[in-house]
Amino acid sequence: MRAKDKQKILKTVDKLVEYNKTLEKYRGSSKYLFDKILRECNKLVDEIDISDCSFEEHEALGEYKKLINSPEYDADLVKKVLDVFFQQIQEGNETYRVLFLPYKYSMWDSFASIFEAAKEDENCEAYVMPIPYYDKDQEDNFTEMHDESESYPDDVGIISWQDNQVDEIDPDVIFIHNPYDGNNRVTSIHPKYYTNKLVCKDQVVIYVPYYVSYTEDKEVMVTMGGAEFYADYVIMQSEWYKKQFEQILSDYKKSDDDLNDLIAFYDNGNKFVVLGNPKYDKIRSLAKSEYPLRDDWKEKLFDESGNKKFTVLLDTTLEMLIKKEKR
Repeated sequence: MRAKDKQKILKTVDKLVEYNKTLEKYRGSSKYLFDKILRECNKLVDEIDISDCSFEEHEALGEYKKLINSPEYDADLVKKVLDVFFQQIQEGNETYRVLFLPYKYSMWDSFASIFEAAKEDENCEAYVMPIPYYDKDQEDNFTEMHDESESYPDDVGIISWQDNQVDEIDPDVIFIHNPYDGNNRVTSIHPKYYTNKLVCKDQVVIYVPYYVSYTEDKEVMVTMGGAEFYADYVIMQSEWYKKQFEQILSDYKKSDDDLNDLIAFYDNGNKFVVLGNPKYDKIRSLAKSEYPLRDDWKEKLFDESGNKKFTVLLDTTLEMLIKKEKR
């Protein structure tokens, strides 16, 4: 049974327990109120989705309906049946529907190990729906659209964004790895997948950064793209980075009243969660045999005798260019 359906049924049973007390109170003293509440009880039972209920749960619910419509209303018997039904539902298995919304296949490794864990969990339904993204011109207008759905291997088993809607999938959890929504000057995911449109009361949105940082240093630029404001949880690679993000959020609260209200509205008190990063999982799973060295790289790294050359690898990041531009 879906976790959200289970919680809905348990809340309905709580109502029926309270109604049972009221029915006992009005039985014999007010036929009008008794019949009115009884109609509401029958309505609530009919609204319970029993499609995923077991045979025993069906029987308990049927017994309850039979008892409340009996000419001789017995509140004690009704309570016992409700307690049995409640216990059966509470102890039943819960299934969760998880939706992954990658946009660039090159960043799939920031989801891969989470997806594998979800796929192997018998209580989890995992769906991968690659979403399109657009290039932007200098005036911030959308230009070419990109859809990398065809890049994913068959064992991922993707579903099409053109044939499926998020609301129809009705996920319990959504994983995203694009933090910018419409704030990136170069690209944008499709606007209908912006984070503030995904967040709602009965589904959790989790942002997993598509990058890992090589160091923990005050000189490292730590920024927020925008999705972090709305997401229910943001996965952090370490406690150090968690503190940096918490500080950024705190600074935003002090600098802008509108942002303060937005942050407060979407803050659950534990937004930043230290769980590492799936990219580390990917690195640990790699084997040299699976990634043979290309011939052009062999020429650079080895001499004619097959001996390794002295090699210096320079890593130039966008962060350095941004810092230079600010100066």
